[in-house]
Amino acid sequence: LPAPENSTARLRSFVVSTDPKVVVVPNFLDEAECRHFRALATGQMTRSLVGALAARGAEGDGASDGRGRVYSKLGTHRTSSSCMLRPMQTRVVDRVEQRLAGLAGLPVEQLERLVVVRYAPGERFAEHHDGRFRPVTVFVYLNDLPEGAGGETLFPHLGLSFIPRAGAAVMWPNPLPEGGEDSRMVHAGMPPKMGIKYGINCFFNDERMRILDRPTVEVAFEDAFLFDARAASANAALGAAIRTFNLDTAPPVTAVPG
Repeated sequence: LPAPENSTARLRSFVVSTDPKVVVVPNFLDEAECRHFRALATGQMTRSLVGALAARGAEGDGASDGRGRVYSKLGTHRTSSSCMLRPMQTRVVDRVEQRLAGLAGLPVEQLERLVVVRYAPGERFAEHHDGRFRPVTVFVYLNDLPEGAGGETLFPHLGLSFIPRAGAAVMWPNPLPEGGEDSRMVHAGMPPKMGIKYGINCFFNDERMRILDRPTVEVAFEDAFLFDARAASANAALGAAIRTFNLDTAPPVTAVPG
């Protein structure tokens, strides 16, 4: 697996459980990438939601788990905060999404939107399962906590607990090989005793979550066409009419001065 950008090393992974297979990748993100994700979420956090299964045929947004729609709601057993990012929101996000797909061995199209989470002292996510419709979960820690500060990710049925370490990733499967829910993968986000824990929830879905249309052309800032709407308006004989300027046709980009 290639290492983060600006690193000449290759990432090493450690299998800490073989059945089910749980993998830890130290330094999956470098320090700058961790800072970037924390900065993206700054000022954008809202109370974390939990997934619930809607009745068959119910209306609402959410992914399918093969039995119906999964929607999000507030839950007393999850008290953290979250910020959902857009696919390819920045170059760093795009690069990390591609790295996650390589780690999971799944198409990036199956990757759900990344979610930055924050746990303040005392906040938690009680024991839960990510869902059989998610073949792989990767959780990435974005910062260290002081020694003995808690905030571990606990797998009670596996006897495993992971200490938050900046840049480290933990990957695990959610379904059994035959497709049913693997109850051994129930886990909990333990509350920090001090400090704030940051991480990223990275869920791969069994359905296609995005349609990618990557741009084939990228223009540097200094080479970009500079359009001044005020100057264009002053140079046009507008009268009382509203004028529009079509700057591009594919995709359509229109400027409306004033």
